[in-house]
Amino acid sequence: MATVESGGGGESIPEEVIPPAPPAALLGAYLKVSWAYVYWCLGMLAWSLVCVGYFVMTKNPENILISLGLAVLGIAMIVLPTFLFGGETWHKRLGWITVIVFLFSLLFAYPSGAIVWGVARRVGQGRYNWPPYSTDVVHAVLGVLTVALHIWTALIAVRAVRLVRKLARGDWGDVQVAAAK
Repeated sequence: MATVESGGGGESIPEEVIPPAPPAALLGAYLKVSWAYVYWCLGMLAWSLVCVGYFVMTKNPENILISLGLAVLGIAMIVLPTFLFGGETWHKRLGWITVIVFLFSLLFAYPSGAIVWGVARRVGQGRYNWPPYSTDVVHAVLGVLTVALHIWTALIAVRAVRLVRKLARGDWGDVQVAAAK
């Protein structure tokens, strides 16, 4: 008998107990989180491409490769859960979404902090010019996108974690599930 860890207190939920589709009471929340994840992945892809553009402008080949790697990873993050987890494995897709966005919300703490610190340092040094250089404009757009993506990622992570906790508690609304024997 296969089991799924509930994460609540170390107990496992037998896989036969998990409904084949999201419970009606949670379907709306599940679809919102799922679509938010798809849009977030597209946002990550766009952010990676802006990073590539900025690093091309500043002639930084190492960071160009890193940004291209992030773009490929973004495509994989969209495609893999879509093709691997659907139908009766919807709960695994939710788990994938929760883990990915939670980890990225932690990872984005560094670039967001670096942006705030870097802008404060540049203002203190008087390094901003008028009219701004094209690299300053792209850098500003990249900074705003990074901080916005960090906030968006954290919000999706909170929504996904709340949904997973509801499922782990068995708070499935109107679905009556017989306990596995």
